[in-house]
Amino acid sequence: MRIRWGLGDFAWAWPATVIGQVVVGAFVLSARGFGPKHRADAFDIAVITVGSLAVTVGALMALSAAKGQRSLRDDFGLRVRVGDWPWFAGGVLLQVVALGAVALIAVVAGSQPKQDVARALEHSGTIAKVLGAVAVVVAAPVAEELLFRGLLLRGLLRRFGSVTAVLVSGAVFALVHLLDPNTLTLLAPLALVGVVSGIRAVRTGELSQSILLHAGFNCFTAVVLLLGL
Repeated sequence: MRIRWGLGDFAWAWPATVIGQVVVGAFVLSARGFGPKHRADAFDIAVITVGSLAVTVGALMALSAAKGQRSLRDDFGLRVRVGDWPWFAGGVLLQVVALGAVALIAVVAGSQPKQDVARALEHSGTIAKVLGAVAVVVAAPVAEELLFRGLLLRGLLRRFGSVTAVLVSGAVFALVHLLDPNTLTLLAPLALVGVVSGIRAVRTGELSQSILLHAGFNCFTAVVLLLGL
């Protein structure tokens, strides 16, 4: 079957997930009876993150059915292998190094602003914190890897060499996180995660290692916030 999806589809698929997050967020606030001045908590983060995954999977399933092989695995490499667990540990290690670098920046330049997710977890109850942490560690990596290493990277590979495709997809992955300006200090580590994930996705032909690396990167922060450290 001829595959007809490509870079142009990323141009609508990623904005669709962002719009989906806004819609889900507005629905959650309305359902909980909160107004515009409500500070998002971990429950909100969990629902919005899972909602974003649902929008991503739905969009890519529709794309796969219309222009691809009717399979998220065959079109975008969606797969997670238990044997790839060392990449999860690698993600944790990378985040430890990244947080150390951010702490050093804070010492030199003063305190750094906290990310929206961190602020949300801080003023949430225990159950909400756990739900938020699970969503950040499980749902967010799957959604983002499908978009950036599944759709974007594979689209780039059809037009450019692997080095260019990996670097561009890694840079885009890091830059879109600036929708939360407080992630600026993590821009370099995020780019590194994007590049390493891209390399593994190219070499293996699937997303297992990149999903686990991304999950490990998110996991350490989630645990630290859960423990209130």
